[in-house]
Amino acid sequence: MDVTDPSGTWNSSNGSFYVIRTFNSCTGPFGLFRVDGDAVLHWTGMNAAATGVAKLQPGSKLEQAPVNKRFTRIATGGYVTVEGNGSTLTSGSLSGSIAHTVNWITVGANSRTYQLSSDLNRKGYTPGGALVFNHHVKTPSHLDITADMTGKTWTASGTVQVDYVLVGVTVETTFSSLVIPMDDCMPLSGTANFIVSGNWTGSGTLTYNGDGTANYSYSYTNERGKTVTGSGTFAVSGCQ
Repeated sequence: MDVTDPSGTWNSSNGSFYVIRTFNSCTGPFGLFRVDGDAVLHWTGMNAAATGVAKLQPGSKLEQAPVNKRFTRIATGGYVTVEGNGSTLTSGSLSGSIAHTVNWITVGANSRTYQLSSDLNRKGYTPGGALVFNHHVKTPSHLDITADMTGKTWTASGTVQVDYVLVGVTVETTFSSLVIPMDDCMPLSGTANFIVSGNWTGSGTLTYNGDGTANYSYSYTNERGKTVTGSGTFAVSGCQ
């Protein structure tokens, strides 16, 4: 039986339930963006005999659907909407299409492994509502992610594809053993390989050095049919 979460669902005997997250003019610590809308979260395969975080177990699944989700840049009024492309998820009066699915493979005290699948569109608009971009983001196959609770890192491998719908370009990024700290999001090691196709073509590689820098190399064909290559090093930004 699925139930819509009052605050106590994680402390109940339910093995599956819904959680609603509502964003009402949330501005965050820097006040650059405002977030509005809702998210419907559907948890299944939970340990009904446990409470709290112990409900999570191998086979647990989370489906997330944004509902009227919008990020507004406060300085300009421009905004980005987020829409899922999966099946419909409904809880009470809220209904949306699934954007992300997480499947837990292993759940331990110090380490958790899960698979992340995504399929969503991010659309950018001017303050007046004119469409500026439409990015279709999806995982051709799931991302494999391991959370190391002791070392406080994530390790990710897999591919993310972004279709730039308005310009007819697709960028496919494949991550290999990308290690990211939980506290600052600045990759410590691993690689990201890019393939660009469609109206533009090219490829590139990022290799993270663990010292706040990354090496890059790229190759693309310009509008005259000439192949351009380059390489170098740059400083990597985190999420602080």
